[in-house]
Amino acid sequence: MPKVSVAIAAYNMANYLPLALDSALAQDYPDLEVIVLDDGSTDDTREVVAMYGDRVRYHWQPNQGVAVAYSNLLLLATGDYIHHLDADDILLPGALTRLAAILDEHPEVGMACGMAPIIDQTGRVYSRRRAPGSFERLGIIHPGTAFKELLRGCHITTSTVMLRKSVLETVAL
Repeated sequence: MPKVSVAIAAYNMANYLPLALDSALAQDYPDLEVIVLDDGSTDDTREVVAMYGDRVRYHWQPNQGVAVAYSNLLLLATGDYIHHLDADDILLPGALTRLAAILDEHPEVGMACGMAPIIDQTGRVYSRRRAPGSFERLGIIHPGTAFKELLRGCHITTSTVMLRKSVLETVAL
């Protein structure tokens, strides 16, 4: 079983999916799986994923929306940590290694997140989005502090988040 599952829900994202897949497969973290759940795409999503051979697990379902797709990805993922990557996003080099290290070093922590590059359709980074300042300054955030920061506005980009699968399973029940 891999330690990290990169879980990608895709709906008609064939034009963007290669950038996401390439960034996931280029990670230096050795113990990972990459899963694409095709949520009923009518474009070339299946063919794009097929070009990656057995390096990417592919599953298809009739279109049910992103919430159902992510729930089903949780069932498909075998890793201890889940990193949801949107099909039109990329992972920066070393992202999985940094996030997994936080979760490995701090078993009391349920999630880790990082900075998000904002890219155009060619993959060129033209801006960056960061978590709230106190998250970065303090490192590990106490739940009360995190809650207060999130009430001010959620500045955490979902494609930068790695969660313990056990936390997701608890919430999903």
